[in-house]
Amino acid sequence: MENAIGPIVTPSPIAAVNAASNIPGYSASRPVPCHAIMFQTLLTNLGRVYIGRPDMDPTTMEGVFCALGVPTINLTPNFSVAITLAPNALNLGDYWVMSDLAGEGIFGTYLVL
Repeated sequence: MENAIGPIVTPSPIAAVNAASNIPGYSASRPVPCHAIMFQTLLTNLGRVYIGRPDMDPTTMEGVFCALGVPTINLTPNFSVAITLAPNALNLGDYWVMSDLAGEGIFGTYLVL
């Protein structure tokens, strides 16, 4: 079953927000198992968005899984991850969102088998 993520919006620049923060009932002690995840930038973003660990550093790129650029009329940057051999082996709560500008972020989907 495909489920919506987001929008996940950062309250201030370089403030990490958990990708599972909008999932009903989510807590750090309760994982959100999933088979695949896809993140896309919000169409209104004017700066970069980063997906990574909670302690990621966009300056050195340490802990950053990907940096998504500014969307254009023809392209919405995205990042996907899946483990095809292990059903629901990913945890949406292991992914964090950070942006260069306050009020920007991502939306997306996660797939549960």
